[in-house]
Amino acid sequence: MVARLPDGRVCFIAGGIPGERLVIEVTAIRKSYAEAMLVRVVVPSPDRVTPPCAVYGRCGGCQYQHVAYERQVQLKTRQLTDVLQRIGGLQLTAIDEIHAAPAPWAYRNRIELHPMADRSGHGYITSDDRTVVAITACPIARPEVNAAIAGLPTPPAGAGAEDVRASIRWAPGNGTVAWTGPEPTDLPWRIEQVGGQAYSVPSGSFAQVNPAVAEVLFTLVGRWLSPLGAGRVVDAYCGAGFLGLAVSGGPVLGLETDARSITAARANAVTRGVASTHTYVTGNVDLMLEKQLAPNGVTTCLILDPPRAGCGAATLRAVASGMPEWILYVSCEPSTLARDLKAIVPLGYQVQRTAFLDMFPQTAHFESAILLVRQAGSATAT
Repeated sequence: MVARLPDGRVCFIAGGIPGERLVIEVTAIRKSYAEAMLVRVVVPSPDRVTPPCAVYGRCGGCQYQHVAYERQVQLKTRQLTDVLQRIGGLQLTAIDEIHAAPAPWAYRNRIELHPMADRSGHGYITSDDRTVVAITACPIARPEVNAAIAGLPTPPAGAGAEDVRASIRWAPGNGTVAWTGPEPTDLPWRIEQVGGQAYSVPSGSFAQVNPAVAEVLFTLVGRWLSPLGAGRVVDAYCGAGFLGLAVSGGPVLGLETDARSITAARANAVTRGVASTHTYVTGNVDLMLEKQLAPNGVTTCLILDPPRAGCGAATLRAVASGMPEWILYVSCEPSTLARDLKAIVPLGYQVQRTAFLDMFPQTAHFESAILLVRQAGSATAT
């Protein structure tokens, strides 16, 4: 929750809900804002609920379990528009599409647990980013994932924390896999279900943690991009091909640095029957992107789905140089999305469509998608 102190300073209050009257204790004073902890709720919000998790407030994973789910979606959607305005300079009055999670609980298909200090078991890192709180189940994890927690070996005394960190993942095509320490190189690929068909992801490659909302995102990309009639779609940092596979019609070119992901993307294209239109290349993505975006008389739609840190400088330079007709930017971090859009939009783009997707219910995180269109008369850089 964001509030203002009597002196006008912005204050972030963990555990509050806008509209409540609270007693708080200021715990940190920064240059432009303050942080506070909740001491007592004087007048609660009608949206305040009892968190089901016994370690909520100590575990650092969830921030919104005390808020009714419909209000969570409203708060996070407002956060998206506020950040896009404050950092990105975009004056958006509303988000075009708001997609709540079909299941706000028991959705995560993988978790990572850390050893307790006394090596009595595993748990989550707490909100202080140092200590670990023991758990036997997580309410936002799938039942198959929770069932595997009890079978984890007790961390041996004297072992380094990274050596006994535990990971559990589940996929509909090949069930639950658990391991401790670094991820084994011989783990089987995850077999997910996307659009009613199998989707393979190599061990160590990125895949969404919420399959139901990932399906919503996949459908959205197809709805938005397929009707554009672009001469081609360039999917930068395509991974195993997830977003580009949603596009039908014209050719799709996926670019990726990881050779295993490219192998999976090609196999996924065969599974979906689009191998003749979807091509995948491995190499230095930024160098390839600059070449692929060079004007060649073919209208181009560029897909950008960067990590939480956002696009790198080389990617933004390639965009500025090539000026594709459309850009679909998919983001899991609104602040870096806004930062990158502040650099891209002034090149000659306008926002065509926006979407909010609650990929991470009960947490402060979410996914968003922004479709940009190049304005008439905007020329490529020379």
